[in-house]
Amino acid sequence: MATIVPTIDRDSVPGAVLATWAAMATGDVGAGVPIAYAADLSCQSSGTFGGGTITWQGSNDGVNWHPMTQRGGTTNMAYTAAALHISQENPAFVRPAVTSGTSVSIDGVLAIHARYAKAPY
Repeated sequence: MATIVPTIDRDSVPGAVLATWAAMATGDVGAGVPIAYAADLSCQSSGTFGGGTITWQGSNDGVNWHPMTQRGGTTNMAYTAAALHISQENPAFVRPAVTSGTSVSIDGVLAIHARYAKAPY
């Protein structure tokens, strides 16, 4: 069980920031990425699942994490196979968490498409 620090890519996709958590194993959680924008969040999962589940989680305080839901529904963003879905929520922090399975190596990629920058108060 480890906390996986994502790589952040601001250059590959114009207008988007990509956060990638690579080769996550059973029990791993991603370090939360702050979302500094009103944004569309698309969460992609791929790799060797081996019975494992990746759940995309959101938090407003970086401490208490809750499963996010797919846009347009009430289904948690928890996957046992490759998937790509847009989040209904726009929390302050996002991370993936991997549970169960054997020989698991799951990659999670979060694409943050900013609608606009938050202005300071």
